[in-house]
Amino acid sequence: MNRAFHLITVFWFLSGIISPVLAGECNLHPFTGISNNISDSFKGRNLVLHSAGILSTYAIANSGIDYEVYKYFSKKDDKTSIFAKTPRVGFYMPMLVGGGLYAYGNIADSKRETAAGSAVLQASLLGLSYSTLLKSITGRPHPAPEDYPDMKKASRTFRFGFLRGGAFWGWPSGHLTVNTAAATSLAYFYKDNPMLQIICYSYVGYVFYGVNSHHRGSMHWFSDTIAGGLFGYAIGSTVGKNMRKRWDKAGKGENTGYNHAPPNFVSYPGLYISKSF
Repeated sequence: MNRAFHLITVFWFLSGIISPVLAGECNLHPFTGISNNISDSFKGRNLVLHSAGILSTYAIANSGIDYEVYKYFSKKDDKTSIFAKTPRVGFYMPMLVGGGLYAYGNIADSKRETAAGSAVLQASLLGLSYSTLLKSITGRPHPAPEDYPDMKKASRTFRFGFLRGGAFWGWPSGHLTVNTAAATSLAYFYKDNPMLQIICYSYVGYVFYGVNSHHRGSMHWFSDTIAGGLFGYAIGSTVGKNMRKRWDKAGKGENTGYNHAPPNFVSYPGLYISKSF
């Protein structure tokens, strides 16, 4: 996910810098409510989802399911299937969708799409940051028979510490965390569009199967993808729901808490930024 990390990070920071210039009062952007969204992503139901991600990994790995799923896909060649390009699609889709919506919203002065794009970008970055942090401290090897002759043992191996297994491969799946967060944030933001929700969750299913099957099952263990999906859902649903609430408030003329300019902005030179919690 290194390439995706750089792309999303660059766009995220640039959009945060230019958004005050492009839009007026009550505009929502990729920085909107980020501290609250991080906090909310680990509260209540979301805390249950994070716990489920950890406990499910323990149960799946120790029961041998991870190894059995790997064995199943290791006998299949996915080079010609529609899932062969899943990793590449997963690299770029959150950026393209989130960035596209955000850019379109600003160019066309469509603040709803600006807010939706902001939700996708923020959820993607939070998902990527969280999965990268977890990978860097859990040190789980990916299914690679050339590196680990005893794959059954490898499926149960974690090397806790810091960067003992790098931050690219490992637990949880960054593809599932990021893409689930992005798709879920979009589904929750457009809560009144059932067709879009079907598309979003179908896309998550596509990524889920594609990551498990990729290159004869050598990309991730099954439990990596389960945990990534649960973590991504917790983050994405929170960001999408909270961004939609702020959008609804802005549509009613209420204070969103993130106004780039005071009411008498025209009377003052320069750019003013105010933030309330």
